[in-house]
Amino acid sequence: MGKKLISAIIFIICLAQLFAQQDNYALDLNEELKRNKIIQPETDRVKLASAIKEYPVTPGDVYRLNYLAGRGFESLESVVQSDFSLNLRIFGTLQVEGLSYQELRKKVEELVRHAYPESKPQLVIQSTGIFQVYLKGEVKTAQYIDCWGLSQLSMVVEGKTTDYSSFRDIQIVKNDGSVKKYDLFKAQRFGEKGEDPYAKPGDTIIISKAVRQVKVIGEVFRPDTYQLIGGEGLNDLILTHAGGFTKLSELTRIRVVRHISETSTSGEVYYLDSSTSLFKEFILHDLDEVYILNKKDSLPVVYFEGAIEFEGVKKEGSVPKSSYRYTYPLVEGQKLSGAIHELYTILSSEADFSKTNLSEADLKESEKTKESPLNSIFSSEADLKNAYIIRSGEKLPITVDIEALIHDYTEEKDILLKPYDLIVIPLKQYYVTVSGAVFKPGIYPYVPNRSYKYYLYIAGGSDPQKNVNESVIITDANDVKQPITRIIRPDDKIYAEYNNQLYHLNQWGTFLGTAISVAALIISIINLNK
Repeated sequence: MGKKLISAIIFIICLAQLFAQQDNYALDLNEELKRNKIIQPETDRVKLASAIKEYPVTPGDVYRLNYLAGRGFESLESVVQSDFSLNLRIFGTLQVEGLSYQELRKKVEELVRHAYPESKPQLVIQSTGIFQVYLKGEVKTAQYIDCWGLSQLSMVVEGKTTDYSSFRDIQIVKNDGSVKKYDLFKAQRFGEKGEDPYAKPGDTIIISKAVRQVKVIGEVFRPDTYQLIGGEGLNDLILTHAGGFTKLSELTRIRVVRHISETSTSGEVYYLDSSTSLFKEFILHDLDEVYILNKKDSLPVVYFEGAIEFEGVKKEGSVPKSSYRYTYPLVEGQKLSGAIHELYTILSSEADFSKTNLSEADLKESEKTKESPLNSIFSSEADLKNAYIIRSGEKLPITVDIEALIHDYTEEKDILLKPYDLIVIPLKQYYVTVSGAVFKPGIYPYVPNRSYKYYLYIAGGSDPQKNVNESVIITDANDVKQPITRIIRPDDKIYAEYNNQLYHLNQWGTFLGTAISVAALIISIINLNK
């Protein structure tokens, strides 16, 4: 009795281990299938195969046939063999190659109803078959790929190609040796299903190298790198592959850059007009780049220069914007007032309002007052009344009052701009007077943020024989005395004091010596007359 019990326990343990190994194997297989994008988990494959009309009957498929017979409910399972035969036992063997699941179901159910009229047959998919195709050519690694009935060509090659693989000329060699070519670009761009077929058992898929890869950049709807085949040229690239020109395309100057020509490694550049036959017939080479310019890039321009300093654009540590020339694309018929508004729009779009006291709310509020937000693009020292335009062909500058254009606009004050006009906004001219004990007293141009020492320097410095310790008196435009620590302002006056006592002593000594000499001379003359 004890031996039988021990034997039974050992048998149960072995059986449990066997089932555990099978379960682990099933788990490993499912994990492997999940990693392979081509093959979904079993339950998902069954659902798809049952729902999609074109699911092809595949070797390895397992079908269950349910029907009513004289003895009651009957059920049988059948597997599609590698030669596409399906053994339905008492109903015979069918050749199912080329049939879809829906076609097979209709055929089998009709066969059963013919034998058992009231049998209510039903053919369902229990599981789907898995087969292999061979992938080779311009791929990372030649390999066998696991597939199932709904694995399409695009799924098979995904992630396995190189940068030089062609998607336009893919060959599939069938079991019978026949060869057919497919174009995945047409399938993916234009939805031509026939160009992305389902893989079949025994297929060999051959990826060739791309003959011509060209890039299109700029104003097209689909800028990208494309592969061209056969006689496809520039016209096909832009209109078919790249989706055509946008409304902003410059159609008269399409630029083609050929990096390597047949006779030189330095490359060549071509400019083509899309309305010409040359454009339609132009053949592109491998690695060519096609640039479709924006119309705005081809417009003539005018320039703004001078005291332009939009506060919101300045960034900490950067060079002030007023030191740059602004380029503005000129639209035909544009006047100066319109260009100023456009310049404001451009600069305000660049502004970082979080780093300035000028906020968007401030700008909107200013529009309700007499102060125009357009003033914010000019420096506080800008002389808007005396702006001028330098125009090619004109001997003298054209004067313009921008302040009047902003605050008191009339059409008569506006000016029609011409290509390449230079609009100059000068700085207001302020001066500082330096006098007293300096070597070069005079009136000097005002420079912001300078102390009195700067102006003493440009006036030649204080004369040490007359002035000690650069002692100065500073007065403002209203002759009010100011502290010497104050930053000099326009129209200030700087007076270097005559505070050297030796200088004064020398001056009095000379005067006294002269007076004594004159007195002695007078006394001598008086004595002679006696």
